[in-house]
Amino acid sequence: MRANYPTLEDADQNPVMIPFNSAIKFNLLIRDMSEGKERTKTNNINVFLKGAPEKVLRRCTKMLIKNTDGDIVEVDYDEAMAEGVEAANSLFGLQGERVLAFARAELDPQDYDKDNYVFDVKSWSKWDNQQA
Repeated sequence: MRANYPTLEDADQNPVMIPFNSAIKFNLLIRDMSEGKERTKTNNINVFLKGAPEKVLRRCTKMLIKNTDGDIVEVDYDEAMAEGVEAANSLFGLQGERVLAFARAELDPQDYDKDNYVFDVKSWSKWDNQQA
């Protein structure tokens, strides 16, 4: 899978990623999800974020959940949803379980052309008011 969907590289040929560490509690990768020959013709750039729910979910506006019919549906990640997630996270934490959140964003190829856009993950701590 990694060979089929490589992590993008910056101008210095370094992977466009933020490695996980215990201080920031998440990691981030930007991958080219285009298929085969299409990789040279179109962009299908995705940002993947994995880590502690409080670090990942605060950057989300939507969430996938299973509805009562068993179908996976997209819902707004609003204050009520956040309270439910926090309660579940606390419950699992009290039981000694490790909880991870995962997020994906597909970038608009008009704005994020992999051949012309310069991805900067070195200044990630400036993305918002909090360090992580």
